[in-house]
Amino acid sequence: MIELSIIRDLVAIFGVLAGFSYYVLTVRANQRNQELALKAQQLQLETRQAQLLMQVYNKFDTKEKHHAYTQIWNWQWNDFEDFWTRYGVTENLENWQILTSFLAFYEGLGTLVKTSKLPIEEVYLMLGGLTISVWGKFVPILDEIREQMNYPRFASETEWLYHELMKYQETQDN
Repeated sequence: MIELSIIRDLVAIFGVLAGFSYYVLTVRANQRNQELALKAQQLQLETRQAQLLMQVYNKFDTKEKHHAYTQIWNWQWNDFEDFWTRYGVTENLENWQILTSFLAFYEGLGTLVKTSKLPIEEVYLMLGGLTISVWGKFVPILDEIREQMNYPRFASETEWLYHELMKYQETQDN
């Protein structure tokens, strides 16, 4: 016959096994919940970034910005003095305002990319071509503009964005 001490020992063993099983199942459930929470956070972040990118694009996709882009694209100059005479703040305020309005948009965009609010890949796909083509025109005279204005950070985030887009473009096969 089974003694009482054996029954007591079996009950204790089954209790320990049940407790351990419960612990393992609880740990696994917590891990799954954490993974789901991380996935939800990632999806939420991606959604916010997509919304932000569209808000930025909607600021660009206006009649005024398209007009400014077209004007800037058609600007031509031979050297810095020619540029300053045609488009500089002291000589042609209207053209200068077109340029600075356009650059203000890109300063904001560069800041958002630099602070990891927007990924460079998405900015490249949506606005990379325009940014590279327009800003590429100004790279050769940028230092002289900064010196003339005594403003070393003039369009610095735009320039940074331009270089980051160029680096990203070099990694692409298309």
